[in-house]
Amino acid sequence: TDEEKALKLPVVMPMFDRVTCSIPKSQMGFVDFIINDMFEAWDAFIDMPEMLYHLRSNYQYWKDLDEKGITSIQDIYPCTGPAELTSKSPTQTTKTTTTTTKSTTTKTATQVRAVYK
Repeated sequence: TDEEKALKLPVVMPMFDRVTCSIPKSQMGFVDFIINDMFEAWDAFIDMPEMLYHLRSNYQYWKDLDEKGITSIQDIYPCTGPAELTSKSPTQTTKTTTTTTKSTTTKTATQVRAVYK
């Protein structure tokens, strides 16, 4: 979409627009239209109460953010400084740091998990 805007073309997939896309709404839509059906199919073959619990917790997390009017990644994960990122998930608070050495950024495993929760 950045290239489309640069070329003054219409944005074909608004869900990928960094400026107007609501991250909570897109996450909830992904769960509603893709993940729920997949989990229902899996549930016919295996008992997976932990996965269903985490799916519901994750969905509630995004729903709560949506109800608060939070839409952007900056609203979700506010940076307190250039090398520090604080994130909150439904079940925990994780504080991680990034170490920069000679233009190479090293991220801890905890930091990577925090971003994708």
